[in-house]
Amino acid sequence: MPTISISIIGHNESRNLKGCFESAKWADQIVYVDCASADDSAVIAGAYTADILRVKNEPNLNINKQRGIDQCRCDWIFYLDPDERITDGLKTEILSAISRAEAGTAAFSVPRRNHYLGRWLKHGGKYPDMQLRLFRNKKARFPCLHVHEKLSVDGEISELEAPLEHFPYADVADIVAKSDFYTSRKAEYLFSSKREMDHYILRGISRFFRDYILRLGFLDGEPGAAAAVMDAYNEIFAGLKLKEMRRNGRER
Repeated sequence: MPTISISIIGHNESRNLKGCFESAKWADQIVYVDCASADDSAVIAGAYTADILRVKNEPNLNINKQRGIDQCRCDWIFYLDPDERITDGLKTEILSAISRAEAGTAAFSVPRRNHYLGRWLKHGGKYPDMQLRLFRNKKARFPCLHVHEKLSVDGEISELEAPLEHFPYADVADIVAKSDFYTSRKAEYLFSSKREMDHYILRGISRFFRDYILRLGFLDGEPGAAAAVMDAYNEIFAGLKLKEMRRNGRER
C-alpha cells in the first residue's frame, strides 16, 4: 500500500488546528509548518506530529507551503489548509486512488465545498471549486511567484469526487481582514511584475453580475449575495491598491 504525507502550514491558527489535525491523523506522516505563530498553534500541532518546522511568516504563503512539501517522506502528499477538513468519504477515496493510480498519473484534484456565513455555497461559481491537492512526491511543487498560484505538476492529473470541506472565515470581521490581506498581496504582485489591472471597476461589476446572476449565486440566499459582493469588492480594491502603489512609486 502506498504511503501518504499530509502537509499543513499555519500562522495563529489555534482556532482551526485541532479540527484540521483530527481529519488528517490517519495519514502515515503529518508535517506542520508553523509560520511565526504567537498563539499555541505549535503546541496543538505537537499533540499530533513531531514533524514541526518553525519559519518566518512569508507574505507569499506558497513559499512555506513548499517548505512543508519538501519535508514529506511518503509516496504521496496531500496539502491541507488549517481551515479545511478531510471527510471520511474523501479519506476513503484518497486511499483507493493512490492504491490504484496508474504510473502516468501524477496528481488528483478534489472538489471543495466553501462554507460562508453558515452555509456552503453550491452556486455562484463556488462549487465544485476543484483544488489540486493530492500528488506523488517529487511530481509537483509551487513556483512561489504569486499567493494564488497553483501547483505545477509533472504528469497527468485526474479528479476525485468526494468533497474537501472549507471553513475560511470565523465571522464577518475575518472576511474583511482576509480581503485586505489578499487584495494587498495581489496588488504587490502586479506592481513588482510590472503588470497592469485595467478597468478594475468594470471588472468588479462584471464579476458580481456573472457570479450572482449568470451562475445563480442568488440561490444561495444571503450568504450567496455577500460572497458575490465581496468578490466584486476584491477586484475593485486590488485595482485601487495597485493604482495607489504606482502613484507613490513603491510597494505598500
